Amino acid sequence: MALKSQFTLLMFSTLLVVVTFVLTTDVYAMYDGGKSVLVGIWAPILDPNGPNVLPVAQFAINEHNKEAKVNLKFIKVISGQTMDVAGFIFDLVIAAIDGAVIGHYKATVWTKPWKDYMNLTSFRKL
Repeated sequence: MALKSQFTLLMFSTLLVVVTFVLTTDVYAMYDGGKSVLVGIWAPILDPNGPNVLPVAQFAINEHNKEAKVNLKFIKVISGQTMDVAGFIFDLVIAAIDGAVIGHYKATVWTKPWKDYMNLTSFRKL
């Protein structure tokens, strides 16, 4: 009887680990154009102007405008990378217009999509 209980416990534990892995892998894939993202490792953004990246870049510009009391206008995301660490860190190079001059800016944004949370952690002109 004890052997059957141990086997059942082992099977349940294995199933729990597999289900957890599958569910979290699907969530990670949502935020990089359908490609899986490894936890704690920088991964290049394959579509820098994709639907998961643009709101983050626009948030970075809007937040910087509020903090620095400037009026940058978003143009596009040039490149970027993401890391999954208690949410997602986006490290983006963004093109924006300052008056009549186009400039490139480096923005880092920490997101927690399940909480609808974004935080601009750094922003600088390149």
